[in-house]
Amino acid sequence: MKTFNRTVLMPLLLCALAPLSAHAEPYAGLGASRVDTSTSSGLDTGDANGITLYGGNRFDHYGFEVGYSDLGDIDVPQTPLVITGHILKLQASFFTNVSDDLLLLAKLGIAKPDIESNFGYSYSDTEFAWAVGMNYQFSERLGFRVEYEAYDDMDGLDLNLLSFSLNTNF
Repeated sequence: MKTFNRTVLMPLLLCALAPLSAHAEPYAGLGASRVDTSTSSGLDTGDANGITLYGGNRFDHYGFEVGYSDLGDIDVPQTPLVITGHILKLQASFFTNVSDDLLLLAKLGIAKPDIESNFGYSYSDTEFAWAVGMNYQFSERLGFRVEYEAYDDMDGLDLNLLSFSLNTNF
């Protein structure tokens, strides 16, 4: 994890959060996520509520974003199995305006899930990350985001997040 932080996350984090242009719009958000897990063969392994935190810089129709999602405690139905974990994300963001207040967004990048269970399952590897969503601006500074992201076949576990968050522009 130290090597990953030093070689990947830290340089990209500095690039994403540094104002690279006079038109840079830094932002940050905090929200709740609905986490759904299943096995790669389709067996439902439970749902949970988590927390999502993100920040980044937007330059017109593209940007960079760093995020963190806590997955909460996922109780697998009819078993004593509990899955926990978190995901660190670094993504390029792409935006398109539907109206003055409504943006559609897509994100591509990398993620570092760290997932484990009380029965010995453990997963920590770098994954391809993608997300789609929309952002509605209530005012110049305050907005609301809905976002969907999926992570497939993490040693047999699939993970889907649906997040609802408030964000602010600086």
